[in-house]
Amino acid sequence: MSYIVTQNVDYLSFTLKIPRIFFNDKGYANIKSPNSHYDMCEQADSGALHMWSSSNDRMGHHYVYAGKPLEYLRQRGHDEREIVQWCLEKTNITRIDLAVTSQPEDDNKKHAFAPHMLAWACRDELLKSRLKPAKDITENMKTETKYIGNRTSRARLFRAYDKGIEQGMIPNFLIRYEMETRKGTKTIARAVVKNEPYGAIIRRYVDFPSQSTWLEIMNAEPAKMQHSERILSAQEMDEQKSLSRWTWLQDSIPKTIKKALHEDFKRGILPSENEQFVIFIRNVMNEIDIY
Repeated sequence: MSYIVTQNVDYLSFTLKIPRIFFNDKGYANIKSPNSHYDMCEQADSGALHMWSSSNDRMGHHYVYAGKPLEYLRQRGHDEREIVQWCLEKTNITRIDLAVTSQPEDDNKKHAFAPHMLAWACRDELLKSRLKPAKDITENMKTETKYIGNRTSRARLFRAYDKGIEQGMIPNFLIRYEMETRKGTKTIARAVVKNEPYGAIIRRYVDFPSQSTWLEIMNAEPAKMQHSERILSAQEMDEQKSLSRWTWLQDSIPKTIKKALHEDFKRGILPSENEQFVIFIRNVMNEIDIY
């Protein structure tokens, strides 16, 4: 069975002494920092996060580019290897994740090395790795994600999961293998910059040399990634949320008020004489006045 295989950098975080990045990704809005070490946080157009401490300059500026922000940059002409190279030369890379995603070419087939099959291979001692599989890797075969490595320290962690489930596909069809690296990030980044296949990089740390499907996928020539829909900027996302919010208000509030007025009218209360309706309108206007 043949597979369509893609690869990408799926997470990249780094620190800088001075807040300066070479690619065009302007700051959009200040938001609450998700990291307790940094009290300041700015969201970029891509959705990436720029965090820093207002009281400790020595902590520098920390940037986080997860999957969607990286895809946002790729869709706008940025090569991920150029981004990684710049980070390697100019920043301290704190985390880099590589992903290899595969699916059968035949839409009627199921994947032959889905996460539960990978777990079986670990059980049968077919794993060749410096990392140890999770102790419960074979306990629950209904769990989509399987881990190899220490999930507490996360110095280097491999995971396999069913990517298709979150996209509404049939189970065991679109499978993703990811390797998260927090220690030895420069080694991984150099391999990316050298244009080494991500499957080959992953196999240095996690390998199933006797499993033909694994080898076929990890040794395959990656196809060009194609995203089904354009990734919106943070501003476009806010505009979309605002439109959805107003659409909901227009669709639901008038109907609810009309129903309430109709029920009161059946009891002989006219809208102009409905004290609760007048209070409701007054409260709405008072809330609007604060702006």
